[in-house]
Amino acid sequence: MNDINLTILVGKLGNDPKEVVIDTVKHPHAINTKAVKFRLFTKKYKKNKEDDKTTITTETHKIKAFSQNAIYSLEKLKKDSRILVIGEIHYHSYKLTDGTFGENTEIIAQHIIDFKQDKKLIKEKLMTLVESNEISADTLEKVLSLI
Repeated sequence: MNDINLTILVGKLGNDPKEVVIDTVKHPHAINTKAVKFRLFTKKYKKNKEDDKTTITTETHKIKAFSQNAIYSLEKLKKDSRILVIGEIHYHSYKLTDGTFGENTEIIAQHIIDFKQDKKLIKEKLMTLVESNEISADTLEKVLSLI
Protein backbone atom coordinates (compact mmCIF):
# COMPACT_ATOMS: atom_id res chain seq x y z
CA MET A 1 0.00 0.00 0.00
CA ASN A 2 1.27 3.48 -0.87
CA ASP A 3 1.35 6.40 1.53
CA ILE A 4 -0.74 9.44 0.66
CA ASN A 5 -0.61 13.12 1.55
CA LEU A 6 -4.06 14.41 0.60
CA THR A 7 -6.06 17.27 2.05
CA ILE A 8 -9.56 18.32 1.01
CA LEU A 9 -10.86 21.66 2.25
CA VAL A 10 -14.11 23.49 1.55
CA GLY A 11 -14.32 27.07 2.73
CA LYS A 12 -14.20 30.77 1.91
CA LEU A 13 -11.24 32.83 0.78
CA GLY A 14 -10.08 35.27 3.43
CA ASN A 15 -8.39 37.51 0.87
CA ASP A 16 -7.98 37.93 -2.87
CA PRO A 17 -5.29 35.60 -4.25
CA LYS A 18 -1.95 37.43 -4.31
CA GLU A 19 0.74 36.68 -6.86
CA VAL A 20 4.08 35.76 -5.29
CA VAL A 21 7.57 35.72 -6.74
CA ILE A 22 9.37 32.38 -6.76
CA ASP A 23 13.04 32.43 -5.81
CA THR A 24 14.45 30.91 -9.01
CA VAL A 25 17.92 30.65 -7.46
CA LYS A 26 16.57 28.11 -4.96
CA HIS A 27 14.07 26.68 -7.47
CA PRO A 28 15.60 26.99 -10.98
CA HIS A 29 12.93 24.64 -12.39
CA ALA A 30 10.28 27.26 -11.55
CA ILE A 31 11.38 29.93 -14.05
CA ASN A 32 8.27 31.50 -15.66
CA THR A 33 5.96 29.68 -13.24
CA LYS A 34 3.09 31.68 -11.77
CA ALA A 35 2.44 31.31 -8.07
CA VAL A 36 -0.23 32.68 -5.74
CA LYS A 37 -1.08 32.48 -2.09
CA PHE A 38 -4.28 33.06 -0.17
CA ARG A 39 -5.97 32.12 3.08
CA LEU A 40 -8.92 29.77 3.24
CA PHE A 41 -11.29 29.81 6.21
CA THR A 42 -13.15 26.69 7.28
CA LYS A 43 -15.65 26.37 10.11
CA LYS A 44 -15.92 23.59 12.65
CA TYR A 45 -19.22 23.06 14.46
CA LYS A 46 -19.32 21.34 17.83
CA LYS A 47 -22.50 20.75 19.82
CA ASN A 48 -22.24 20.80 23.60
CA LYS A 49 -24.15 17.80 24.96
CA GLU A 50 -24.95 19.50 28.28
CA ASP A 51 -26.65 22.71 27.11
CA ASP A 52 -27.30 21.83 23.42
CA LYS A 53 -25.46 24.98 22.27
CA THR A 54 -23.31 24.89 19.15
CA THR A 55 -19.82 26.38 19.19
CA ILE A 56 -18.36 27.51 15.88
CA THR A 57 -14.60 27.62 15.47
CA THR A 58 -12.98 29.15 12.39
CA GLU A 59 -9.67 27.75 11.20
CA THR A 60 -7.31 29.48 8.78
CA HIS A 61 -5.34 27.57 6.16
CA LYS A 62 -2.48 28.98 4.09
CA ILE A 63 -2.88 27.91 0.46
CA LYS A 64 -0.31 28.14 -2.34
CA ALA A 65 -1.10 27.41 -5.98
CA PHE A 66 1.16 27.19 -9.01
CA SER A 67 0.91 27.27 -12.80
CA GLN A 68 -2.67 26.75 -14.08
CA ASN A 69 -4.13 26.79 -10.57
CA ALA A 70 -2.42 30.13 -9.95
CA ILE A 71 -3.75 31.61 -13.19
CA TYR A 72 -7.27 30.31 -12.42
CA SER A 73 -7.09 31.75 -8.89
CA LEU A 74 -6.01 35.19 -10.10
CA GLU A 75 -8.66 35.32 -12.81
CA LYS A 76 -11.67 33.75 -11.08
CA LEU A 77 -11.38 33.94 -7.30
CA LYS A 78 -11.95 36.84 -4.94
CA LYS A 79 -12.24 37.31 -1.19
CA ASP A 80 -15.25 35.35 0.16
CA SER A 81 -15.34 32.96 -2.85
CA ARG A 82 -16.52 29.53 -1.66
CA ILE A 83 -14.13 26.95 -3.03
CA LEU A 84 -12.93 23.38 -2.77
CA VAL A 85 -9.16 22.82 -2.54
CA ILE A 86 -7.55 19.43 -2.97
CA GLY A 87 -3.86 19.41 -2.22
CA GLU A 88 -0.94 18.31 -0.11
CA ILE A 89 0.21 19.49 3.32
CA HIS A 90 3.73 20.92 3.39
CA TYR A 91 5.69 21.77 6.51
CA HIS A 92 8.63 24.18 6.55
CA SER A 93 11.10 25.11 9.26
CA TYR A 94 13.12 28.30 9.15
CA LYS A 95 15.69 29.98 11.35
CA LEU A 96 14.78 33.30 12.98
CA THR A 97 17.27 36.13 13.60
CA ASP A 98 17.46 35.22 17.30
CA GLY A 99 18.62 31.68 16.41
CA THR A 100 15.34 29.94 17.24
CA PHE A 101 13.33 28.08 14.65
CA GLY A 102 9.85 28.82 13.35
CA GLU A 103 7.47 26.49 11.55
CA ASN A 104 5.04 27.05 8.72
CA THR A 105 2.30 24.78 7.43
CA GLU A 106 0.64 25.30 4.06
CA ILE A 107 -1.47 23.44 1.55
CA ILE A 108 -0.11 23.15 -1.98
CA ALA A 109 -3.23 23.14 -4.16
CA GLN A 110 -3.44 20.49 -6.86
CA HIS A 111 -7.09 21.21 -7.71
CA ILE A 112 -9.24 24.28 -7.07
CA ILE A 113 -12.97 24.32 -7.78
CA ASP A 114 -15.14 27.42 -7.38
CA PHE A 115 -18.59 26.59 -5.99
CA LYS A 116 -20.14 29.28 -8.21
CA GLN A 117 -19.89 26.77 -11.04
CA ASP A 118 -22.79 24.59 -12.06
CA LYS A 119 -23.25 21.60 -9.73
CA LYS A 120 -23.12 19.22 -12.72
CA LEU A 121 -19.76 20.67 -13.80
CA ILE A 122 -18.37 20.32 -10.27
CA LYS A 123 -19.51 16.68 -10.15
CA GLU A 124 -17.86 16.00 -13.54
CA LYS A 125 -14.57 17.49 -12.33
CA LEU A 126 -14.72 15.46 -9.12
CA MET A 127 -15.58 12.28 -11.04
CA THR A 128 -12.33 12.62 -13.01
CA LEU A 129 -10.50 12.69 -9.66
CA VAL A 130 -12.33 9.52 -8.57
CA GLU A 131 -11.50 7.82 -11.89
CA SER A 132 -7.81 8.71 -11.48
CA ASN A 133 -7.92 7.42 -7.87
CA GLU A 134 -7.02 10.83 -6.44
CA ILE A 135 -10.13 10.80 -4.24
CA SER A 136 -12.54 8.05 -3.20
CA ALA A 137 -16.20 7.76 -4.19
CA ASP A 138 -17.06 8.23 -0.50
CA THR A 139 -15.13 11.51 -0.45
CA LEU A 140 -16.93 12.58 -3.63
CA GLU A 141 -20.33 12.07 -1.97
CA LYS A 142 -19.26 14.03 1.13
CA VAL A 143 -18.07 16.95 -0.99
CA LEU A 144 -21.22 16.93 -3.12
CA SER A 145 -23.36 17.08 0.03
CA LEU A 146 -21.75 20.46 0.78
CA ILE A 147 -22.84 22.07 -2.49
